[in-house]
Amino acid sequence: MAEPQRMYGWKETARILEISVRTLEGWVEEGRFPKPHKNGKTVRWFSDEILEWQFKFKNGLLPEPEPKKRQKKAPVNDAK
Repeated sequence: MAEPQRMYGWKETARILEISVRTLEGWVEEGRFPKPHKNGKTVRWFSDEILEWQFKFKNGLLPEPEPKKRQKKAPVNDAK
């Protein structure tokens, strides 16, 4: 019988990947890292997902993320 997979939160996942939590948040938002599984307010990744992504990352097997689209700034009206 297989053991159940361990699940990791933001801090643990960032530590495994040797990055900051903010970087991890950015990667998830940009689609560079898999989205977490949510259970209420709890957010977790399965250990296999982290290890698979880490292997692909280290071996250059991940596709390049789509560039962010910049939002146009509204013109400033300085008329007085």
